[in-house]
Amino acid sequence: MAARLAAIVGERGVLARPSELATYSSDGLPGYRLRPRLAVFPTTRQQLIDVVRLLAREKTPFVARGAGTGLSAGALASGDAVVVGLNRLNRILSIDPVNRLAVVEPGAVNVTLTRAAGTHGLHYAPDPSSQTACTIGGNVAENSGGPHCLKYGVTLNHVVALDVILASGEIVRLGNADGGEADGYDLLGAFVGSEGCFGVALEVTVRLTQNPEGVRTLLADFMSIDAGARATSAIIAAGILPAALEMMDGPTIRAVEASIYAAGYP
Repeated sequence: MAARLAAIVGERGVLARPSELATYSSDGLPGYRLRPRLAVFPTTRQQLIDVVRLLAREKTPFVARGAGTGLSAGALASGDAVVVGLNRLNRILSIDPVNRLAVVEPGAVNVTLTRAAGTHGLHYAPDPSSQTACTIGGNVAENSGGPHCLKYGVTLNHVVALDVILASGEIVRLGNADGGEADGYDLLGAFVGSEGCFGVALEVTVRLTQNPEGVRTLLADFMSIDAGARATSAIIAAGILPAALEMMDGPTIRAVEASIYAAGYP
């Protein structure tokens, strides 16, 4: 199988030795490890299609992997399974500032898209804590959120279309690339958050968000978690929806202040 995959992606695109596969035996939670049979890294859309179709013909199980930043072992493969790494499919294919849409490959890094959109006064709103490393394809698989999902929603609220290759090798288009509603069942909604069980994204069309005119940050100190929660409810009830809200309890603050990351929190 390694030789047949190498015929598609090149010898440097296939890892087979145990030492090479160590990195792909875990995700962001290194305490849990499963070693795959092989790891393969296509660099073009057609290579990805050919890889999936080969694995489908040979009835070889596979798991797609983005940056491996997840904490739920969703990108791990074991036994006879092959890891299909998408991190080399990382191009931003287009940005349409008028319609506020971007088309990216699945391995495009989250924050890279926001930086590219920033030249047009736009950004990609879902911002997981791993946004400097995680990929859009991984975000789609996990339906990722982030601090700003309070106001802007999670990944599902920003994906308008997907080109997908199913486990059978068939290619389908889900959603509507112009941002409008698609007819029929919401298959796009079923795919986002499915953790790769339904197929692999070849291309992702996402909605971009206008940058705010101004940003203000408030740090508030409360004597109890309950008091902070009641204040949050009151803010939202007053018709003010903050872009993001985060909380740190006493033990967390003390741990931070006792570390090299001490920030002077009250």
